[in-house]
Amino acid sequence: MIEHDKPVTIVDIAKDTGLSIATVSRALNNSQKVTDKTRRKIKESASRLKYIPNEGAKALVQGTTNTIGLLLNDLSPASNTVYTILNEMTAKRDYKLLVFNSLNQINSQEHCIIDMLNRRITGIIIIPLPGAYHSLEPIYNSGTPCVIINRFVREFNFSHVIFDFRIGVCEAVDYLVISRQRKHFFQLANMDVYAGLERRKAFQFALKANQIDHSYNPVYPVDDSFKSGYEAMSLILNEHPEADAVICSSDYTAAGAIRACRDNKKKVPEDISITGYYNSEISEYFIPRISSIDANFSELCRTALDKMIAMIKNHEDHPENFSLPTRFIRRETS
Repeated sequence: MIEHDKPVTIVDIAKDTGLSIATVSRALNNSQKVTDKTRRKIKESASRLKYIPNEGAKALVQGTTNTIGLLLNDLSPASNTVYTILNEMTAKRDYKLLVFNSLNQINSQEHCIIDMLNRRITGIIIIPLPGAYHSLEPIYNSGTPCVIINRFVREFNFSHVIFDFRIGVCEAVDYLVISRQRKHFFQLANMDVYAGLERRKAFQFALKANQIDHSYNPVYPVDDSFKSGYEAMSLILNEHPEADAVICSSDYTAAGAIRACRDNKKKVPEDISITGYYNSEISEYFIPRISSIDANFSELCRTALDKMIAMIKNHEDHPENFSLPTRFIRRETS
């Protein structure tokens, strides 16, 4: 057994096995030039010596890594869902996932991007910070494969995977108008530039299609939190006691809105219908169970990763835009 004060290198493995450094390097990189017997011997030695590959050195030699970077812009439930799904999917495809988070700071997003490029990340999947799309220019100039999810960036010719909110919103409004005879609709909209704007467009389209007046500006800004949903719903009930249907920015804001209704002596769904977004786990286990507009994050991540790997393996640079449908899931709050 070789004793070490420093990290084990391929030189140590070569000494331990009596083989050349070149042979050890080939075996650890799964070269076909090494016999199975020799490869097993080298890998057994590497395991026994607790050898950890130097990914930085490998990147310098190969010019890239087998790592996909994921850049998020917050710690919201939606971002956490994207991370969890992609982490599992990349592992199954023999890629590593390196996660960065700008925490809604433009400077942080810029630094994260430069850091990823310096690390020779193989490809980047990103939910960029709204209003900071100029900071994506280094990615575009580097030629690094990049897929934008849940946003649409017109400034650069990237591939995008987004949700079509119109289908799910229209299904929800149609049901509430026809089956529940709702007339006074309100929306708790995320302040996010892209997602919030697209949901507002979908909401207004659905109201217009059902001949529901929306001249009273029925949109209240929120973030994706219980507190924000509670406060916005309390404001609506104070300013518009006639409100009988609210579509929220997420299932979390919907949960806060439901609590506000209870505190204001409004029954859900008898007096007012509440609909969430994303069909997250809370919608199924909250009391009452929350009706929600389902956005399939597994499909979002799979589509983005498929496109990313195609770009990496085929060296293609043909951008594509994918639009995924949403749907209304009716539960106890509508």
